[in-house]
Amino acid sequence: MKPTLIALATVAITTLASTNPDMDDYEVYAQRRLIDVADRHPVLDLAHHIVPLEELFLRFVVSHTQRYDFLLASYYRMHLHSYFLHQDIHLETIGFLNNFVVIKSVSPL
Repeated sequence: MKPTLIALATVAITTLASTNPDMDDYEVYAQRRLIDVADRHPVLDLAHHIVPLEELFLRFVVSHTQRYDFLLASYYRMHLHSYFLHQDIHLETIGFLNNFVVIKSVSPL
């Protein structure tokens, strides 16, 4: 009985750990969130139609995100100061089961 329980627990933990999204997945997710925010702001929306902002936003995400990896889930904290909007953008997210759940979001928009 004990070996079966230990084997099942090992399989469950391994399965959950393998569904922990990596940093590349988070970068794509956060980039999309920033684009959604920009699309709601009149000036940034106009700029987005003139100049592609995706690469700029990806650089923001890469350089302003901290990842804390726990075996079954990861905690991501992104904080950047928007000089244009004169406010900070702050996003705290948990990644698990190949999904992201926002636990805190502070945005000027």
